[in-house]
Amino acid sequence: MAMHHVFGAPDPRCRYTPVHSVYALLLNAQGCLALTTGSLPGTALPAPEQAEQTLQHYLQQDYTLDVRILWHLANTESYSPPAAARLEQSAFYLAELEAPAGEPAEQLQWLAPPAALARLPAGPQRWAIERFSPYLTP
Repeated sequence: MAMHHVFGAPDPRCRYTPVHSVYALLLNAQGCLALTTGSLPGTALPAPEQAEQTLQHYLQQDYTLDVRILWHLANTESYSPPAAARLEQSAFYLAELEAPAGEPAEQLQWLAPPAALARLPAGPQRWAIERFSPYLTP
């Protein structure tokens, strides 16, 4: 069963619009995590029940990577300030790089977990790395 964590608190006077996304804690053979510019690799979800398939397709299409999704780590909910009225509901998966399927369409940065943490702001992505990096091994 995946862990669940909530960031922020809902304002009872506000009606939040849910926004679904999925992210990978993607490891290479050296135990480094993939980061895009300031983010874990991830994408918006058209349907939350298709998170794993959407993530795998996204990594293949956008980064030309063959990955194996290992397991569902966590779900998070992140409440924005009332002016934005968004509730970001994210799923996090542990994945490993099987082999590059060709030349990557966009360069990923491969960083040790502490270096990856230094590049992310506070929030669900940083929490996921902090929470699960002690268990990540190549």
